[in-house]
Amino acid sequence: MDTIDSSKFKISILQATIFTPDHDFTTSQVMSKFYPKITDVFDADPEVVPDVVGFPLEVPRITIKNKLKSFRLEIAPVRINFFGRAIKEDSDQLDDFFKKAINLFCQFYDIIECRIGRLAAVRTVYLQHDNPGIFLARHFCKDIWDEAPLNRPENFELHAHKVYNFEDIFRVNSWARSKTGHLTTKEKKSRILLFEQDINTLAEEAGKKSFNTDGVKKFFSAVTSEFQNILNLYFPLSTRE
Repeated sequence: MDTIDSSKFKISILQATIFTPDHDFTTSQVMSKFYPKITDVFDADPEVVPDVVGFPLEVPRITIKNKLKSFRLEIAPVRINFFGRAIKEDSDQLDDFFKKAINLFCQFYDIIECRIGRLAAVRTVYLQHDNPGIFLARHFCKDIWDEAPLNRPENFELHAHKVYNFEDIFRVNSWARSKTGHLTTKEKKSRILLFEQDINTLAEEAGKKSFNTDGVKKFFSAVTSEFQNILNLYFPLSTRE
């Protein structure tokens, strides 16, 4: 069986999210006070949806992008999502992205003065592989399963979930999802192996938690190395048959 280690994966999508359950700010507040502070990063025209009674609180009212379309910020009453898309090979892009996330979220917290009840970070990485389904089945399952149910899988998924203490002060969910997929470019469509990682503070604690800028900085600064540690566990750097 061919071997794959964590160093071969490339970043596809990054996401950082803060949850603001009290939804005690308005679109006009954000556009007049917060938006002018971030136009150095987001240089494309913002998309604004008027506040409408009964509109779901999770739906973004404001979407802001940069002209390269490598960054996107979505602001909804109860959550703010910051997305990053890899546009070049750069080993520092993970740290750079979460540094930008920290800066954005801390500015929002200071200017809008909202309560942050929950934090989340997501990373999706991938690598091209001719037979990702077979590889994943053999990588994660014992040899006995190769003989019948998993001998020729076209697709394969494995989801793993843990709850643990992170950086002493955070109680988090940690999801790791391995699955097959496709990468489509102008030249061709390739099979790929996807690895999705999601680390988030507990939803059931969002009503009583209140993270300040120190909490935001600590969480998103530490999550970069935690992502890599988890990836190393699933796909060790040392070759293993």
